[in-house]
Amino acid sequence: MGLIEGTNLSEGRGTTRPFEFIGAPFINGVQLATRLNAIDLPGVLARPVFFKPAFQKHEGILCEGIQLHVVSRSLCQPVKTGLKLIEAVAELYPDELSFNEDNESKSSFFDQLVGDRTVKERIREGQIDDWIESWELPLQQFSALVTPYLLYGDKVTTR
Repeated sequence: MGLIEGTNLSEGRGTTRPFEFIGAPFINGVQLATRLNAIDLPGVLARPVFFKPAFQKHEGILCEGIQLHVVSRSLCQPVKTGLKLIEAVAELYPDELSFNEDNESKSSFFDQLVGDRTVKERIREGQIDDWIESWELPLQQFSALVTPYLLYGDKVTTR
């Protein structure tokens, strides 16, 4: 959920559930939870919540959003979940979602977090799945390369 930090969404800092609560004043939590649960993201469920951050983004303002519950650590794909969450917000609230402004390095904080300048547009165009699928072969190659060196198991968690 660290990718949320590169947007105008609250990642729940200033609450008792940072990085579990995600929301903003413009979000309808039931709508967002319904959308995310319909995507059927592996290993996670979303439920609607209200929260008011005591500091950071939307400090002192009632936010609506979701709480993410990891129901299966072995199935959960955190990066994919974060990207699909942001894509769902972009789809539901295209005029309200924004990515943090460019900084002195001429790239946005979101670009730095995700490591690619094209992802924001892919999210806005609803095409993040193609980018996610492009990781599969390199992840399989990485897993095969490092598996002989693993000390605590025989499987690399690549997502």
